[in-house]
Amino acid sequence: MSAHISVETSGELSRKVTVSIPASELLTKHAARVKELAKTADFKGFRKGAVPIRLIQQRFGRSVRYEIMDDMMRTALQEAYEKHNITPALAPTIENLQEHAEGKDLSFVAVVEVLPEVTPIKASDLKIEKLEVTVSDADIDTAVQQFLESKASFEAVDRAGKPNDKAMVDIKEAVNDAAFPEEYVEDIELPIMEKGEDIKVIPGLLEGLIGKKAGDTFEVETGFPENWADTSMAGKKVKYAIRVKTIQERTLPALTDEFVQSQFGEKETVDSFKAKMKEELEKLAENIQKTDMHNQAIEGLLHLQLVKLPYGLVMEEAHQQYHRQHHQHQNEAHDFEKELAALSEEARTDLMQRARREVALSILLAAEFKHYDLKVNQEALSMRAIQYVQQFPEPGKVLEQLRRNEGFIRQLRFDDLVAQWSLLILKDASISTRALSLEAARSFKRDVQTLPDTTVGKAA
Repeated sequence: MSAHISVETSGELSRKVTVSIPASELLTKHAARVKELAKTADFKGFRKGAVPIRLIQQRFGRSVRYEIMDDMMRTALQEAYEKHNITPALAPTIENLQEHAEGKDLSFVAVVEVLPEVTPIKASDLKIEKLEVTVSDADIDTAVQQFLESKASFEAVDRAGKPNDKAMVDIKEAVNDAAFPEEYVEDIELPIMEKGEDIKVIPGLLEGLIGKKAGDTFEVETGFPENWADTSMAGKKVKYAIRVKTIQERTLPALTDEFVQSQFGEKETVDSFKAKMKEELEKLAENIQKTDMHNQAIEGLLHLQLVKLPYGLVMEEAHQQYHRQHHQHQNEAHDFEKELAALSEEARTDLMQRARREVALSILLAAEFKHYDLKVNQEALSMRAIQYVQQFPEPGKVLEQLRRNEGFIRQLRFDDLVAQWSLLILKDASISTRALSLEAARSFKRDVQTLPDTTVGKAA
């Protein structure tokens, strides 16, 4: 293409590309496209291929003009990107578009946000603490106890409820001072637990059953936690009217060879069962260690190189996260700027921090993948997909559906490259150790430092 192209730096991560395409080149391509259409155009009263160019021009001329304009603008921009080593972060904003009329050049200015140049980190600069997790006899005993509890049987008893029992109840719910409905929701089975146990239920509901007998009725006034999964109910007051139908006492099976054989086969014994439990716990300990080291590698990458972030890319990521969080579709009409402004300062800050983190990570990892020349391992990709669908009742059917899901496949490919990079970088990282019990390791969390705002462009 004989276009005249100039590029100027209009900001730290912004380039202004000015393009002028000669009218002669536009007219040549326009005429060629019209002749091509004439070969196949179907006009009443004319044989195919014998339609006068004048009629083709009358019917298709305008659409051809915009088709040629679009094609040549794209080609000119691609030429500019390659010649001036520009890696666009997003599609450009087109300004000052002068549509070509007959005998006139086509000119425009494209404002392009570009990705920053990134230097891969040195693995030896990465400081990693390796968790040495030990599995004790007490851990094995706890795992065995939990298994027995999962196989417990329950029988109705004529006494007050206590922790570890279950209650069969009928229940009414009223939110934010509303009146109770007339009818109960019947036959709801609830575990009875003491206050403070780690349970994902509304505070006060389950411990309210302690001391209650069959035939008792009572009310509980409480509220949904602020972090409740259903955000529409989070923080709201709620009260329950509860009618107890039965109290059921828990009985655990005895740990005998006969019981183990009934669960795992006639060759198994209590000792072999405990040995398998130990093996599973050691695998868990290894997974905790690997996951923690991987997460440290990611955090190290983010903090070893504070990369400049294109404003438009950060806003697009924030927009996508907001849509996912609020279960909106991207093709629905929403004014994101207005929605962002309507958020509380805390929520807005959190959203923008998460968006900046994701953008920074994608930019840095892309540089790492290129540096190590990483390629997707198709066999590992297939295994990841197969492992993922095992959680569903019909894994084969789900797998077929996911294979047609471009977003899912793209995420799998990305996860595979990240896993490969993590293994490579950790080989040469600077590693220290910390001993932890399995119990401590299960709840172990590292502090995550907030990334400074390195957004370049319009203030985020």
